[in-house]
Amino acid sequence: MTAPLALLAALLAAPAAAGELKFFDAEEIETLDVRAQKGPLELEAGTPEIRVEVTGNADPAECLVEITRKGSRLIIEAKNPRRRFWEKDSCEAGFRVEGPSRLAVKAGTGVGTVKASGWSGPAEIESGVGSVELADMGSTIRVRVGVGDARLRWTKAPVRGSVELTTGVGDAEIRLPKESQADAELSTGLGLTVREGKQDPKAGLKLALNSGVGDVAIRTR
Repeated sequence: MTAPLALLAALLAAPAAAGELKFFDAEEIETLDVRAQKGPLELEAGTPEIRVEVTGNADPAECLVEITRKGSRLIIEAKNPRRRFWEKDSCEAGFRVEGPSRLAVKAGTGVGTVKASGWSGPAEIESGVGSVELADMGSTIRVRVGVGDARLRWTKAPVRGSVELTTGVGDAEIRLPKESQADAELSTGLGLTVREGKQDPKAGLKLALNSGVGDVAIRTR
């Protein structure tokens, strides 16, 4: 049964049990904010309500899952509440989250992959160590990866928008349909630069790919 959002501030604060599924009404939510210390995140659009599943947790005692609401933002977080500042992160829980495609998405993990597809709202994605894989997202995207690749593919690219993929060590790549027009800026400290398709400085779609060590590429399919 879908839980009323008015109760979310105190609805879930419990040890993370992998496979447990929670449902929430999405009517008054505009942004999903999903956080993990050491676990994968998978975000897929397409359901009318918000569905949250805990994944990849071998030791539930080390993780606390908190789901809270702050204004129009739903915050989903896995953390070790007993961790002291000199200790390493030991909460290895991640999440699979589904919801309406209109939502904005913020997602971050210290160690782990992030996959997201189908969201039309703005997206901000971060991973300290782990790749980021995005598909058919909206027109405003920012990705930061410390160590790992950042990749985005569109079946149909937006006409206007702003996309930035940045990696410290890893490749940054965007795949576009052949007919797409974009104004792309590519930069790498050590790696290859690949440009395919039509590059138009006057195009409404602005792309920026940056890597400290790694290849940066705009490719057409």
